[in-house]
Amino acid sequence: GSSLRTTHFKEYCYHTMLQQSRMVGSIALILSLLACCQGFQSLQHRQRGLMHLRVSYSSHIRLSLSSSASSDLLTADDGTISTWTSPSGQIVTLVGTAHLSQKSNEQVTQVIENCQPNIVMVELDATRLSRIGINSMDDIQLNVVTSEDIELPNQPPQPWYWLVLNLLAQIGRKLLTGMYNDMSKDMNNEDGGGGEFLAAIRSAEACPNCHKLVLGDRESVATIRRTFQLALESGNPFAVLGKLSEANEQEMQGLKRKLEEELAAEGKELDSAEFQVAMMERLKSDSEVRNRLFAKLEKEVPEFTQAFLKERDYIMGQAIGRELAQDATVEQLVAVVGLAHVPGIQAHLEGMFSE
Repeated sequence: GSSLRTTHFKEYCYHTMLQQSRMVGSIALILSLLACCQGFQSLQHRQRGLMHLRVSYSSHIRLSLSSSASSDLLTADDGTISTWTSPSGQIVTLVGTAHLSQKSNEQVTQVIENCQPNIVMVELDATRLSRIGINSMDDIQLNVVTSEDIELPNQPPQPWYWLVLNLLAQIGRKLLTGMYNDMSKDMNNEDGGGGEFLAAIRSAEACPNCHKLVLGDRESVATIRRTFQLALESGNPFAVLGKLSEANEQEMQGLKRKLEEELAAEGKELDSAEFQVAMMERLKSDSEVRNRLFAKLEKEVPEFTQAFLKERDYIMGQAIGRELAQDATVEQLVAVVGLAHVPGIQAHLEGMFSE
């Protein structure tokens, strides 16, 4: 009963930490090297940072899961789907997803079939296509455009240690991809991480009204590089990671207790993979926890929200707005993004078209 479910949760945490061990060690090396470049020479300081890093990286994975939701396939009751209409009547449907949720994959397919959009935008860049089984943009049976030419309004200058940041960010991305693949296997998810984007592309290809696919996100290495840069510029990169962990831990523990209580009341027993999936689905569907968590992150870890959310929200919002402005014949656009991006993208569209 309760003890068995607790054991499953412990196994979930244990296996997740095992999968993260390579990534944690590598990112620890990355930040240590960069900290040396910046003049952070205290051994004691770095040791504290490594402890923060291990906890914080685990928190980032949980955040990735909690930042997206989809319970019922075509309802917006849990905040997974948001619709915005431009002043000229063009409709944008934002579908918030989880990158490891098979339910999200099904939801994306259903939404595109129902909306019959002229354009589909996905939270990808060209370098990430291979991760979902597509070799290049030429293999997509649509007109494909990217957001690589969109710059931030106050584009930050390259720091003098940019080459080091770039090299280590490339390593970080490869290890992060491997970890997501391992998590997918443990959850018996055959579609793998980002399966909703492949579902969106294939559905767009099959949609008779759809003529264009927009790869709307910033290149992933650039996002990782930018996160490291902001953490270093804060003066204490390891403290940033520690704050990320602290902001997330309380909400996670509360969700864990809720799930255990519900399973106990229903008399259900889950194996390790089933418990991981149940945790993720609960994280996705609780909008109250999401809102509370994001508000906390915005206040306590602005470096993280700036690089991972705000800047990317701006770029993806610009990519959507540009398509609407360039082609007045576009009636429907569906954007498939992680749920954490939905509020920011919608707010950016509202501001963009109110000017």
